[in-house]
This record gives sequence, structure tokens and C-alpha cells, in this order.
Amino acid sequence: DNINFSVSAPGKIILMGEHSVLYSKKGIAAAISKRTYLHFKEHKQAHEQITFNLKNINGVNEWDFKSVYDLITSHKPLVVDSLKEFNLFTPELLNHDEFVNILRQFVIKKNVESGPKQKSMMCLFYVVVGMLWCTDVNITPFDIEISTDLTIGAGTGSSASFAVCSAAAMYHYIRLKAMQKHGVGEFNISYEMFKPFNVTLSQHYCGFTSQDKEIINKWAYCVEKVMHGTPSGLDNTVCTYGNTVLINMSDGSEEFRKFQMMDAMPPLRVLLINSGIERCSSDLIAKVADVYKLCPEAIDGVLQAMDTVALQFIKLLKEMKEQEERGEITNVYTKLEVLIDIQHCLLKSLSVSHKRLEEIVECCARAGLHAKLTGAGGGGFAFALVSPSIPEDVVDKTITTLYNAGFITDDIVANSEGVVLDIKFI
Repeated sequence: DNINFSVSAPGKIILMGEHSVLYSKKGIAAAISKRTYLHFKEHKQAHEQITFNLKNINGVNEWDFKSVYDLITSHKPLVVDSLKEFNLFTPELLNHDEFVNILRQFVIKKNVESGPKQKSMMCLFYVVVGMLWCTDVNITPFDIEISTDLTIGAGTGSSASFAVCSAAAMYHYIRLKAMQKHGVGEFNISYEMFKPFNVTLSQHYCGFTSQDKEIINKWAYCVEKVMHGTPSGLDNTVCTYGNTVLINMSDGSEEFRKFQMMDAMPPLRVLLINSGIERCSSDLIAKVADVYKLCPEAIDGVLQAMDTVALQFIKLLKEMKEQEERGEITNVYTKLEVLIDIQHCLLKSLSVSHKRLEEIVECCARAGLHAKLTGAGGGGFAFALVSPSIPEDVVDKTITTLYNAGFITDDIVANSEGVVLDIKFI
């Protein structure tokens, strides 16, 4: 049968800890219900093309299958003496810069103009070429179509969501092709010169296991490096695992973990509000660093307060989960709203807010909603928590008021599911 399936991955927002996480303070990120969607379709008949259709950037490119196949089977640069250690589980053993340069030259030959389309093609080829090179599957031409609900380049994880979808799709394609080759059961799917990698192959997959997600996350991080150079790894982790991810967490009794996944945290309804102001995250990070150099003790106090707020927010989410499991009516929302107000004021004290973000916060406050900027600030997005006690007509009126003031608002859910699979066989 020809393979035909879809995967999707969420975007993300920062709930607490903007900027302070860069100074080893705690933070919280959450997957959101706005998602990126990838549809993969193997060609039914003899076909000579691989097609990538990136709908949001008007990017349709057809690639000669033989040239792509030759690129997949050609030798790739690895870090020194790692040939026998490399497999699908260790993309970090690829010599990233040299590999990216090979992909760049390949894409440039196709006359793909520089900019988002060229970078997106390089990212797709990173997983197509890198993942297929280290496995022993037999491939045929295919189409990949990608679309997203997310605003591109606005700090809600659009590139990471794209990266996770791309890696998840190739991983699922590999295990389906391996099953066609080997049958059902546990098999080594590594190409003969690489370290063996055993996968349990099945005719019916319902999703991705924790090990599957670890592989997807590793390759997605590599793709994020193509996009951003030196990403933290937070965005791809949130988009892979979903729900809530804690940043810089350590309770002293266990090994320090940069990111800690929290399963089954209660969903939070939020209004995600676009300020319409473009901003550069690196400039805002530098701005905070400059203020820190001028007044380190004072800024330390602000950052420590943010750390405390993040810890309290985490405790309240856990408390909310326990209360919901017991069927109790919770007053946790009132406490969360206080923390949202405090966090926004702390960020404002670092001079990373913006006049338009303040307008959003004030507009929401007039309706009894509590809002804060999310991400680096200086523009981008804010979110407002929607407590169950807020009447629907108030929410609707607030969205209308924001729209009349020039702000686009999405009514979404934070703490949403991570990467998911929708399988179809045609």
C-alpha cells in the first residue's frame, strides 16, 4: 500500500520566566492549541519528483528524485571517529556546519531564492537526507505539504513546530518502510556501516512512544539550529512533548535538568493577542543584559522575584490538577491572576514591554481579565487568562474591543498535546 498520513505539532508560549531563565531562574512554557500540520503522501505510480509544498510561505518546490536519492546515499560529514556510533538516535554526531553547507549548495543549485523559503527547504532536507541516510529502508518519491495556524516569526514556536512535524513525519515514514521491508517485529533498521538501532515494527501505530519522541526531539533540535544558530532547545522540546515544560528545575535531590516535562497539567484557556509589533529577541536580551550590568544588585532582585513567581505558578498548576481530580471547585485562578499581574510588572520594570502591549493589558483589565506579555517582549504577543468565572459575553466583547483597537486575538488552550499522528492508508 502507498503511505499516506498526517502529523501535527503545537506552538508554544512562555507562561512565566521570560528573560529570567537566561539567568538560571525557573520558568514555565506551555504548548498551545494552535498547530502546524504536515501531510505526507507517497506517490501511487512511477514518479520522478519529490514535492515540498509550504503553504504559508507560498513555497512549492519539485525536486528530481534521482538527485535527492544521490544526496541521501552520498557520504555525510560526521564528527571525528563516530562512524560506528552514528544512527537514528544520535544526530548530534553529524558535523552540523558541514552538513548544512552541503544542503545549502544543493538548494542553491535549484535557484531557490534566499530567505524563508530557502531556509525551510534546507530544514526539510536536513531530516529527509540525514534520517534516511542512516537507515536501510527503500524509498520512493513522495509529497510533503505543510501549513500552520501559527504566526510565523512572532515568538510562538512556529519554526520549532515546523521542525517537529518534519522530524516526526520522516521518522514515521522510516518505520513504515522498514515494516514493508522486514515485516512485523523487532528489527535493526540502521544501514550496515552504522551502529545497530532496533525498532519494534508494526502494521498499526497509534502515535509516538517516549523513545520515539526523544528521537524526534533530537532531530528537531538540529533543524532549529539551521533556523536560529544556537537555540536553547526549549521550543522543540515543548512542541514535541506538549503540555507544560519547566525550565531550570532542580529540587536538590536529583540531577539538574534544564527542561522537565510535566504531563497532564490542567488546560488553561487563554486569549492570545498579537500586538502587531515586530521585535528582535536578541536586541531585547541585550537590553536586559545592559541594565543588569548597570545595576546588578537591583536587577538580581527583579530576577529572583520572577523565580519565586514561576515557582508559585507551578505549585498552583499542580494544586489545580489535584483539585480537579477530586472534583472540587477551585479558587486557584484568582491566585494565578495575581501572579500574572506581578510577572508583567516585573517584565515592565526591565523595560521590555511596549506601548501596544500595555494597551492590551489595560483593555483586558477593564474587562476583569489579567494579561501579560509573553516571550521576549518589545512587541509580539500577550496572553490573558480566561477564568471559568468570566462570562462568555465578556470574553466576546473583549475580543471585539481588542479588534477595534487593532489587535488580532485567538481564543486558545495552553497546556495542549504535543506531536500527534493521524494515519491513513490508501
